[in-house]
Amino acid sequence: MITSSHSTTNSPTNSSHRGTGAPSEEVCLVEAQGLCKSFGGARVVDDFSLRVARGESIALIGPNGAGKSTSMRILAGFVRPDKGSVRLGGLDPFRWPIEARRLLGYLPEGSPLWESFTPYEFLSHVAKIRVLDGSVDAVERVIEQTELAPMATKSIENLSKGYRRRVALAAALLPDAPILMLDEPTDGLDPNQAMRIRELVLEIAADKALIISTHILTELELLCQRVCLLDGGRLRFDGSKEEFLGGRSAAARFAELTNYQPRSPSHTST
Repeated sequence: MITSSHSTTNSPTNSSHRGTGAPSEEVCLVEAQGLCKSFGGARVVDDFSLRVARGESIALIGPNGAGKSTSMRILAGFVRPDKGSVRLGGLDPFRWPIEARRLLGYLPEGSPLWESFTPYEFLSHVAKIRVLDGSVDAVERVIEQTELAPMATKSIENLSKGYRRRVALAAALLPDAPILMLDEPTDGLDPNQAMRIRELVLEIAADKALIISTHILTELELLCQRVCLLDGGRLRFDGSKEEFLGGRSAAARFAELTNYQPRSPSHTST
């Protein structure tokens, strides 16, 4: 159980802001304990706990409505849980939001974009908001990484869904933060674009704590070392990719763990 023992100091770097017994930032970058969240009386996240170390990549999977996106928003510090605690690099993102989010690159589901901006203008503005050192270099870096150069000076409102998603991903990559949370990173991309983004994630994730929420089980197999499966707001499986697969296909294991019942064939009389 993570506990909080805050001192009277205003400095978020004071060691008392780390959970009691929590590992150092070098060991554990994302730590959540007993998260619960309800909307309109319905429990969406139910006693969810997670620890992610530097260099570890996790696939957060589950059926629609399982609580994946809500859990990601809580972990990123954008939705406050009803119960439980979160630490990003030892910092509580609800007490120290600015300091904690400096450690985070976050791609939310359905990322909002300013459509009157060009990708270059949008990313430059995000870099300024986040007060990034070398913001011009950072913008040029992520434009190159996400292959946005051909569209960098076109209005976002005129871009395809795939290019819009690339702009949102570029914004998440801007700070080159030690924690990276990606909610459906290849949504809207064609197969070739999706493969390029997966290759990019593999390149940059080696020294990061990476959490990917996805419905695409191929991404689980290609990108992640560990699998966390949510169903009904509860964590139903947390183990290595090899343990999850167990020599079977990802789809078969997903169906088994979520109690999928195939439809019986309909019979019509003649």
